[in-house]
Amino acid sequence: MNDDAQLAYVAEHVEQRLSTDERAHALGISVKYEDGQLILSGQVNCESRRQDIEQVARELAPPGVDIQNRVEVTRIEGSVEEEVVE
Repeated sequence: MNDDAQLAYVAEHVEQRLSTDERAHALGISVKYEDGQLILSGQVNCESRRQDIEQVARELAPPGVDIQNRVEVTRIEGSVEEEVVE
C-alpha cells in the first residue's frame, strides 16, 4: 500500500471514529486526504467539540501528517452547549 492509499484509509478511519468517540460524537464531519494533509470539515455547535474532533484525528493520524481543522462553529439558538456557556 503506498502512502496516498494508506492516508486515504486513515481519513476513512478517522471519519468513522469521529461518529463513535465519546469526546467527539460528530456526525456529518468529513475527513479527506488531500495534498499530504488530512482535512476536517463540517459544522459543530461549540468550540470545545471542534477541538475534540481535532484531538481524535491527531491521535489516529500517523506522526508527521498535517491536519487542517476546517470545522466551523455555528451556534444554534437554544442549544444545550450555548445555554451552559452563558
